Amino acid sequence: MLLGVSLLLLLAAIVLIDNTIRLAMFSNRFTIKTMQMVGATRWFIAKPLDLRAILNGAISGAIAIIAVLLIIRSAKGCCRSWKPYKTIRN
Repeated sequence: MLLGVSLLLLLAAIVLIDNTIRLAMFSNRFTIKTMQMVGATRWFIAKPLDLRAILNGAISGAIAIIAVLLIIRSAKGCCRSWKPYKTIRN
């Protein structure tokens, strides 16, 4: 079950990253075409898009880490008195 959920979340992350890169390329299509016409290399054109994608990923990762930590902290506060197993006393 947990593996299925993690695979679903991985697929969602891949689709979101792909769409973000596609939107960035689409919004800069005129600039990219102009750069191609003046002889810019593929690497020179792709570098700013790659850097933007890395920055977006780093910011998204930081937000996700903060969200998970807040969820864990709130869960610890709610479940402080809950004990999952009974203790056996001899």
